[in-house]
Amino acid sequence: MKIWACAQDSDGYIKREDGRYKLFFIWQALKIKRENYQYFESLTFYSTHSREHKRKPMVTVKNGWFRYKNLDKAPGGNSDSDGESISHAFVIAALAQLETINFVFGNQMVPFKFTRLVADEAELRFGNGRTYYPDLYGEFTEDNPYYEKWGGKVAIEVWVEHQCERPKINDFEAHCVPIIEVKVGPGLRVEQHIRQDDIEGSLERRFAKTKELLTEKVFAKIISDPVSTKFHREFASAQSDKLKGVVANAQLACALLEKKISAKDEELNVTHSRLVKAHGLWQKSSSELTELEGKTSDLKATLGRKELELKQARDQLVAEKKKGFWQWVKGRFSRE
Repeated sequence: MKIWACAQDSDGYIKREDGRYKLFFIWQALKIKRENYQYFESLTFYSTHSREHKRKPMVTVKNGWFRYKNLDKAPGGNSDSDGESISHAFVIAALAQLETINFVFGNQMVPFKFTRLVADEAELRFGNGRTYYPDLYGEFTEDNPYYEKWGGKVAIEVWVEHQCERPKINDFEAHCVPIIEVKVGPGLRVEQHIRQDDIEGSLERRFAKTKELLTEKVFAKIISDPVSTKFHREFASAQSDKLKGVVANAQLACALLEKKISAKDEELNVTHSRLVKAHGLWQKSSSELTELEGKTSDLKATLGRKELELKQARDQLVAEKKKGFWQWVKGRFSRE
């Protein structure tokens, strides 16, 4: 199920003034059919695949979508009467018209400015032989924080009831293709807004509202988060440079530490030399002190003896003096 298609007339694909293919929304095609049936009959609508040889004819359905011609179901098994499929198609078409999508991952808003964004018909063929058609596939600018990691490319998958299956996610991740998944919540559902008495108008108004809602912000989740080879190389190079810086800083720190240790060793050697010299002086002084103490002891002993001799001499002198006095007295009395 799709809500837009390109068209051919007798001159080939109809193009815009800028040379790009003109896309017809389903309400525009239904309006042409209602107002100018002859012109409508001259047009052949095709799917919007980027490669012309892969485009398939499409026809309008009065309930408000395009379907593949002669097919009851569009590829993927979605029935034309499936109400959720038109909501899915609206969100894809609205996102495809935005140059910048403000994705919200958790609490973080990350603007993706696209240089190329292809809807519905992008074909990804992997080396294992599998082929995928993501809802949208785009290339974004270098100012995005995911540019280096993802290589500037991303697939966008939109879901209403069925999320991407794990084998597909693993395949995309193994081939370095990131996936951003967008859920179509109740506020983006389309089917309840379609009026059978004004299908064209109600579709056009709802598409404008869908685009308005998605222009502000798009709540999403990253389900495939690979790392590009270039990012790996640059990360490894950065880590190598960082390691070299750490080693250089460590070597410088070791050199400074060795210098400090050498200075400390020299200082300790000088201190040790001084201590050895001081110890020698102490030993010498101690020896001299011991010798001096010995001499002092001898001097004290000699002094003691001399003092004793002096005392004895003094005592003898006193005795002699006393003895002489009495002899003198005796002599005087004897003369008288």
